[in-house]
Order: sequence, then C-alpha cells, then structure tokens
Amino acid sequence: MNVSDALAQEEGEALHSHAAGMSDELPVPIAQLFNVETTTEEFLPYLAFNEGVKIWYDDWPIERKRGVAKNWLKDYASIIGTKAALEPFLALVDAELIDKVTHPTHFVIGVTPIEDGMRVHQEPFLLHALVKASPIADPEHFTIGVTSVDEPIRVLDVDNEPLERAKAAMRAAKSPETEYTVDFGHKRPPTFADAVPFSEARPFNALIDRERV
Repeated sequence: MNVSDALAQEEGEALHSHAAGMSDELPVPIAQLFNVETTTEEFLPYLAFNEGVKIWYDDWPIERKRGVAKNWLKDYASIIGTKAALEPFLALVDAELIDKVTHPTHFVIGVTPIEDGMRVHQEPFLLHALVKASPIADPEHFTIGVTSVDEPIRVLDVDNEPLERAKAAMRAAKSPETEYTVDFGHKRPPTFADAVPFSEARPFNALIDRERV
C-alpha cells in the first residue's frame, strides 16, 4: 500500500468514526435536561440562572420553581423597575402588597409662567410600600417568669425570614435608580372611630387591618 492509499484509508476511517459518533445515542438525556418542564429539580437552578432569574429559594415548591424558570423573561424581567412589578415579585415569597405611595406626587398649588403645575415636596424615584409578610413565631416558646396575675411571661423565638424575603423580592423588582422603603406594620390597634363591634369572640385589643401607608 502506497502513502496516498494509506492516507485515504485513514481519512475514510476518520469519517466513519465521526459518523458513528454523531449517530450514537448520548448517555445524558440533553433534551429532557434542558427543558424546564421535564428537567430534574436539582438542575432547575442552572436553567433559572441561565434565564437571568434574580430571586430564587431552594425551599420553594417545585411548581413555583418551574414557573419562575419558564416565565421569568415574559412575566418578571419585562416589568422590573415598574410599579406593576411589586405585586408579582412579592407573591413569589408569599408576601402581599397592601398599599403603595410613589413620588413625585403632583400637588398643584398654582401655575408657573410656562403653565406647568407647581409641585411641592418632590422625591423622585421613591416608593413607600405597606407589605404583609408576617414573621413566624416558634410555638415552643420559652417561659422566663410569672406576671402579677400568675401568667407565664413567654419569649417567642421569631423567624424574620419572611420579612427578609419580602425585602429581597422588592430589591429584585426595582431598577437601580429607584429607592423603595417598606413598612410591615399591616395590623394596628382599633380606635373608637373604627366603630368595630366587639364581643367575647373579638376582644377590644384585637388588631385590625391597616390599609394605608
């Protein structure tokens, strides 16, 4: 066999090897792995990272993880920096937007020479939010003493993780140029002006919903 025949044979064998490699079934189910709806839960964070997801928690239900990874660009990334982003972002962490006040607000007190409303107290790119995201109290609280009416004084081991997640969701929803402040005091003591009917089932000191920031 001459040199040219040997080179041709090697080239043919190489082509056959490439063809065989391309036709073999891969041991890893690539199509299934890179599909949000069929991938494993362990691989979902990588798909979410690839989509640019800005908020993610490992203890979320698998359905929420798949939904966020699949719909991030359409339902979340597209509204970041807008007023509409707060509610869906807070809902991801089981928090609720009760009320919001945004600035600048237009309080017209007169007309300027260019016929533009005179505005006061302008705070551009600022939003105040009232959010419901209650901390979790451990039912196994620790008794440290007794009151004058012989009732134990208890200290609750409070987990503020729901509040921290709500703040993280708000940071993910805002644009870098904006400032958000949040108040978690979504309950308040009633006043006589509320005219709340009280009974044995509803004592006077029962808190009521706070509706405004």
